Amino acid sequence: MTKKEIKKLALASYKGKNLDKKTVSRIVPLLSRKDIKTYINMIKLLEKKKTIIISVPCKNIKATKQFQKLYPDKKIVYEFDPALIAGIKITDNDILYELNLKHTLDNIKQYASEQVL
Repeated sequence: MTKKEIKKLALASYKGKNLDKKTVSRIVPLLSRKDIKTYINMIKLLEKKKTIIISVPCKNIKATKQFQKLYPDKKIVYEFDPALIAGIKITDNDILYELNLKHTLDNIKQYASEQVL
């Protein structure tokens, strides 16, 4: 099978936002070992594209609703990281958005030191 055909199978394995176990269990026995490896890689890539990981210091219901409005077609996974004092980290596929107090203070410090020189 070609990669395009395997990618179509991987896309067909989804029902809405979630992976359908029944479809996967029907597809896998029909594939060769090499094709199964490619199929698994395609599934992982699709999962990565369809999932947004949000790291926050504490659970905030108001923010949760806002993220659901921002990303209605993606599955949102929340991670609680107390190391983020006043900030947030959003991972969308390969793009990482990191906004926190530490980086802001570092940027202000760097800007102030450049102005003195």
